[in-house]
Amino acid sequence: MGKERLPIVFENEALIVVNKPAGLLSIPDRYYGHLPSAKQMLRDKYGEIFVVHRLDKDTSGLILFAKDAETHKELSSQFEEHTVIKEYLAVVEGQVNDEDGSILEPISFNKQKQAVELKKTGKNSITHYEVLERFQDYSYLKLRIETGRMHQIRVHLKSIGHPLMVDSKYGHRDAFFLSEIKRKKYHLAKDTEERPLLHRHPLHCFKLGFTLNGKPIELNIMEQLPKDIKAILNQLRKHNPVRESF
Repeated sequence: MGKERLPIVFENEALIVVNKPAGLLSIPDRYYGHLPSAKQMLRDKYGEIFVVHRLDKDTSGLILFAKDAETHKELSSQFEEHTVIKEYLAVVEGQVNDEDGSILEPISFNKQKQAVELKKTGKNSITHYEVLERFQDYSYLKLRIETGRMHQIRVHLKSIGHPLMVDSKYGHRDAFFLSEIKRKKYHLAKDTEERPLLHRHPLHCFKLGFTLNGKPIELNIMEQLPKDIKAILNQLRKHNPVRESF
């Protein structure tokens, strides 16, 4: 993966915000250090770089890096104090009934299952959601998280019965195919294997808001949807619209 695939959304003398593509690690993997990561790519260009927060490998969107230890300390404290604005876009299974809502469920990491789960003794976690668009079998959501726990959005969406469209750990599939919604109209040539329309979490961090030296900074790339999520939405609008009732 070349540097041209790690777009810089904002940069000044103290920090860098990049639009991480899906499939790229935020930081080097402790076991597979040879795999590319956003941190390594920036370090190759800038030298020492400090990680402020992370996104899952299959989640795309905005990640913030600091260029010096002082900036890293200031920004990290804002994430710890939950004062940073963090908003995401997601495609989930099923029609979400309410126009908006909040999920306030404590979560904890289960070492045996290597997964996050709801647990009364877990860490306080808050996710707010708003329905942007409904389809027959899916919903397009905007999400805002007050806390930033590991896999928080994914396990919270599962808890209300609407996991991400693609999520092998907390959902029901590891890929999404056009034939699932096109059905009878979908035909493949003989000896041709259908390729998935989507094979990663349809989760994209589109907004970050924070302060630096007392000055507010807000970044919003909602109009720059990744190609795969844009393609999914186009196909859902075409082949999975909400049926009108009479």
